[in-house]
Amino acid sequence: MATDKRTSLTEQLEAARKEIAYYQRIAKESGDRRLRETEQLSGLITELKKTQNALAQAKAELERRVEERTADLQEVNRALQREMAERIAAEDVVRKSEEKFRNIVEISSDWIWEISEQGAYTYSSPKVKDLLGYSPEEILGKTPFDLMLPDEVRRVAAIFECIRDDRGPISLLENSNLHKDGHLVILETSCVPLFDEHGAFTGYRGIDRDITDRKQSEAALKDSEERMRLVIQSIAEGVVLQDASGAILVSNPSAERILGLTKLQMLGRTSLDPRWRTVHEDGTPFAGESHPAMVTLRTGEPKYNVTMGVHKPDGTLTWISVNTQPLTKEADRKPYAVVATFRDITESRRIAETLRNRESVLRESQAVAHIGTYVLDATTGTWESTEVLDQIFGISAAYPKDVSGWVALVHPDDRAEMTSYFSDQVLGARKSFNREYRIIRQSDGQGRWVHGLGRLDLDDRGKPIRMIGTIQDVTDRKKALEEKLELERRLLHAQKLESLGVLAGGIAHDFNNLLMAIQGNLELSLRRLSSVSPARESIEHSLQAVQRSVDLTRQMLAYSGKATFLIKNLDLSELVVENVHLLRASIPKNVSLQVNAEQSLPVIEADAAQLQQVVMNLITNAAESLGDTGGLITLSTGVCAADAAYLRTSRLEEVPPVGRYVYLEVSDSGCGMNETTQQRLFDPFFTTKTMGRGLGMSAILGIVRGHKGAIMVDSAVGEGTTIRVLFPAGEQPVARVLEQGRTTAGWEQAAVAGRQKTVLIVDDEEMVRNVCVAMVRELGLNVMVAEDGLKALELMRNNGSLIDCVILDLSMPKMDGFEVSREMRRIQPDVRIILSSGYHEQELERKNAGEGTALFIQKPYKLESLEDVLQQVLKK
Repeated sequence: MATDKRTSLTEQLEAARKEIAYYQRIAKESGDRRLRETEQLSGLITELKKTQNALAQAKAELERRVEERTADLQEVNRALQREMAERIAAEDVVRKSEEKFRNIVEISSDWIWEISEQGAYTYSSPKVKDLLGYSPEEILGKTPFDLMLPDEVRRVAAIFECIRDDRGPISLLENSNLHKDGHLVILETSCVPLFDEHGAFTGYRGIDRDITDRKQSEAALKDSEERMRLVIQSIAEGVVLQDASGAILVSNPSAERILGLTKLQMLGRTSLDPRWRTVHEDGTPFAGESHPAMVTLRTGEPKYNVTMGVHKPDGTLTWISVNTQPLTKEADRKPYAVVATFRDITESRRIAETLRNRESVLRESQAVAHIGTYVLDATTGTWESTEVLDQIFGISAAYPKDVSGWVALVHPDDRAEMTSYFSDQVLGARKSFNREYRIIRQSDGQGRWVHGLGRLDLDDRGKPIRMIGTIQDVTDRKKALEEKLELERRLLHAQKLESLGVLAGGIAHDFNNLLMAIQGNLELSLRRLSSVSPARESIEHSLQAVQRSVDLTRQMLAYSGKATFLIKNLDLSELVVENVHLLRASIPKNVSLQVNAEQSLPVIEADAAQLQQVVMNLITNAAESLGDTGGLITLSTGVCAADAAYLRTSRLEEVPPVGRYVYLEVSDSGCGMNETTQQRLFDPFFTTKTMGRGLGMSAILGIVRGHKGAIMVDSAVGEGTTIRVLFPAGEQPVARVLEQGRTTAGWEQAAVAGRQKTVLIVDDEEMVRNVCVAMVRELGLNVMVAEDGLKALELMRNNGSLIDCVILDLSMPKMDGFEVSREMRRIQPDVRIILSSGYHEQELERKNAGEGTALFIQKPYKLESLEDVLQQVLKK
């Protein structure tokens, strides 16, 4: 504004100057008008002076104002500079604050984030990578619910729903989130709402902390505390917790039982309570302040094995052994509580007293018994002995009786152990000598078992001075005990096998009757179907299932020792080689089978079919131990000489005699077995397979037992398994014998001129009887039927001349098959009988030894087997 005024005055002065110049020029040009112009000029000059004065005043005023404004501007400028300096300083503070915040965010162990009003992440600190596996860029745009399982979404959403309208803060909300790799991470969320400058809600800013480890630790701690509580509640020892005054705060059931008090009676009672009636071992009163718990509270020292007698409310005296432990805080040495544990030793004290009395009697009886005694001088290392002890050792009076001489008497295999025992336990730990060990009797070199006892005497300084003891020859007792245990073990095993045999036989009989009806009807149906019938495949599969069921009963009988063995001379290597293709077909393609069959093996007497089952079961077991990774199975045969020590490692209870054995060995490179699995390997129904029955190895055990062999198992976890089966070896190689094939002559060869053959079927099971009738008729024979023995005998009396053969069930009510067979032979001595049963033939022979010349067919039998037996009988 001052500048504008100054410009206006200058312009006015310039205009006046120009006007004077104009009039001067006019005056010169016009003299006539000079005066007038002079007068005008004078007036103008006067005005000019006024103007100049005014201008000077205005200039002065202007300069004054300019000076004032300049001063104002300088002050404003200084203020502006201060403001700029303050702003720069503030910006620097903000920058440093932001940098500090950024550093804090980046190094923070917590994840810091912001979400919009819609719940989407708009900011994420780098820590999210460590917590959830996502980068900050990957997390932006997602919502917290995108990182949760559906159930967790519903739970957390319900919580957010409750606080959504209030827009309040959230504190320590636990929630489960999915890590990028799929595992669960438990976060603890805290956040505050955000508002813009108008107060409108814009989202949340918060932090998440990974508390997964903490939650797991809390869960583990909780489990540990619960286990500890259960342990304390279940242990036999009494446990009480007493506070600093000695008042009982906690007690377990055993404490209440031992002391004869209820929990309510115990809680709050102190050791000083006069209701406690406690005594020392000598019977004197046990003062409350001397109770172990009170001593520990007073001294801070634990107490161990303090014996105390406690009179229960019912008057009985219970002896307890007490231990105490102080509970202290770091800042305070004085215990704030004490834990006392105690056990009831009443019975053990009674037993100890009884033992002391018996030991006294024993010492007196030893005076007259033939037991050798000795006295060892611990300082010189020499000993004196009685004549009986010299006889036990087989030594003369000249034998060096010192420690070295005693060591020389000990069996070489026991010397290191006995030397260590005598040095460490007896002399070192000051314990009494009490050990059974072996010696070599010097007079005849015979090994003997002795039982040595000795009491070590110490001097005042605790140094051994002598040991007095006895030595008794216990060889006969040890041998008798071993024989007794072996006899008991064999008896128990025999009883076990007998029970299993009865069970297996019963199951086989009933089960085979059912299978007989199923198999017979299926075979008949198959014969009557056309070759292109779609039902043939289903029936064939059903017959396969029946055969599996038959095999199952045979395995049960094999384990129990009731299996039928068709014994003949065999070459084990030849049997293995002949079945290699079947063995390879039974194992997965990723399993290799290597066969090492030794040539010219000695003959063994065995059942070929049973041995095939042994080989197949061992190979199958080995293949399954290899699992999906596959591996190598080695099948070997050979001959070996087995001594008694080796044969005692057999898994069979019966130890076979020393001699030569042909062996079958199967080794695999599989996972191996631990000791527990090896112990149960041959138990029936034990299996480590998901779908196994647990009879394969049991059947092997029964088969090998039936062949008077042995089984050795060598296995370790991660090192595979080797199973070796031994069979007694014969003297000569196997002679090759060709078996005659079954004749297939037709029924016309067995027919009687002018009449068709007739078979009498006797069976109390209707379904078995019906299927047998159908099978016989299918073979083109006539049939008579009887549902029991009495009916069968009636038919034999009335129609004996028409009956060519009898198929007779052995297990029937009223009269069993053996009784019916004997009665039929009385009626018609030449009657031809086929005995039939679900039991095995050997079991039936055991039950009825010498039952004539009747043939036997076991249920369930096939039509082909029935045809064979009928041809044998009807051709006679």
